Amino acid sequence: KKNAMSVLGFEGEWFDQVSGLLQSIYVKFFLDDNTVELLTGKSTFLKRIFYPDVTIDDLYVGNSITIYNRLIVLKKFANTSTEDYMKSREVRFICVIGSKGLTSCFAQCVLLAKKEQITSWKGDNHFL
Repeated sequence: KKNAMSVLGFEGEWFDQVSGLLQSIYVKFFLDDNTVELLTGKSTFLKRIFYPDVTIDDLYVGNSITIYNRLIVLKKFANTSTEDYMKSREVRFICVIGSKGLTSCFAQCVLLAKKEQITSWKGDNHFL
């Protein structure tokens, strides 16, 4: 199945040890071949390459990725298309833990997944 999106964009930051400054960097991820490209402003910082340690599952706001020993913190989506695409892939969990902890029958976890109805779990692996 071909993705409607072909390139995802993220705004990130990394600490440049040479200058001692926190630098802005743009991360482009190409869905068709899982390659990445790094840009600083309008300049190419790292040409498009396949970097196996970075996958689409690593790309979410707040996460850190390492590319050639540079720790890049993903701060926000670079555009609304990327934001919409990534939010459509999200799976959210809500856990409510009672006073007796997760293993007690008071614990409830609710999974809200795309294209699924709400599924509740209450202790001892019983689905409601």
